[in-house]
Amino acid sequence: MRPARTKSLPKQLRRRRAGWAFSLMEMVVALGVLSIVITATGSAILVAGKAIPDAGGSGARSLDAARAADQIATELHSAASVTQYSATMIELTVERGGVSHTIRYEWSGTAGGPLTRQYDGGAVVNVLEDVQDLAFTYHTKTVAGTTTQTVQSDEILLASFAGWPGIPSPSELGCSVSVDCYAAEFFTISGLPDNVSKLSITRVFLKMRQSTLGDGGTFSVGIHRTVGGGNPEPGPNPLGTPAVGSSSGFGSSFLWREFTFCDVVINNPGKEYAIVVKGSAADPVTYDAEVLRYLDTAAPANDVVALWSINSGGQWDPNKKQRDQSDFLFNVYGVYETTGTVETSSDLLESVGIRVVVGSEPSVQAETEALTLNRPELPGS
Repeated sequence: MRPARTKSLPKQLRRRRAGWAFSLMEMVVALGVLSIVITATGSAILVAGKAIPDAGGSGARSLDAARAADQIATELHSAASVTQYSATMIELTVERGGVSHTIRYEWSGTAGGPLTRQYDGGAVVNVLEDVQDLAFTYHTKTVAGTTTQTVQSDEILLASFAGWPGIPSPSELGCSVSVDCYAAEFFTISGLPDNVSKLSITRVFLKMRQSTLGDGGTFSVGIHRTVGGGNPEPGPNPLGTPAVGSSSGFGSSFLWREFTFCDVVINNPGKEYAIVVKGSAADPVTYDAEVLRYLDTAAPANDVVALWSINSGGQWDPNKKQRDQSDFLFNVYGVYETTGTVETSSDLLESVGIRVVVGSEPSVQAETEALTLNRPELPGS
């Protein structure tokens, strides 16, 4: 049997296989290149690792400061109002879901203290630790405008009667009051500004004594409008609540008595009013008090008139020809309000500069400018 014959590879293929092997020189060069690549990769990893900030490093503190400044800027951007502010504190309101919320940022001003945040008056939370400096800078624009303003006056004397010029000794009489008998004094108010929108009568003074035919009963003092048309007689209804007094301690001498009012408020006031004094005694010969009346037939005409009634205001005396001859002594005080347009100016907040420094390194800081979308008015401007 003939042994199997081994086929030999073609010469060209044998040469190609021989080329697949590395020579010793090639191996040395490859190992050198590989060591360089590995070394470079390790160095890159080491540098990248050092670039990542550690929790206590300056890079981390810078990031914390930037986050805090950005948080304040974001909430300032949508602020509806600023209620308080300073270089180290700002309190603002924001609208969320139709509800107003109050946010307050503050630094004590002491180096190393925290920047705090308080929400709706709740717990104070530290936003940033170890703050060395913090400054809010407010950039505003002054805007001119007008507004309707109401001003209340001081209490002033509105009307009075102390006697007639040239008549030093008029007759002094008492006008008694009871449930049927009234005393009234018509008066006019002059000298008020044209733009008066409201008048409040606060006090009335009358000279009174206990009636010689009475026992110290109670009485009331009220302010009435007149019936109008030039007639000085009072209308039937008082303005506000009449003051109530008692003559039990008055004695037999006419002295000034004070009566105060809390709700005699007159909108769009006129000029003509009346003081009306009513008693409570029902007996036709018993009276509660007397009001001092001056009488003189030569008295000049003036803008006050004394009137009296014996049938609960159904008819008032004296007759028209004699109405200048009598007056009750009185003083009326009150306050008034005026309404008008006044020029105004307000400072609208357009932006807030925020600068915060953390830690001992001056370079560890954050600085930004917060634009305010709603341009709220600064308080006190």
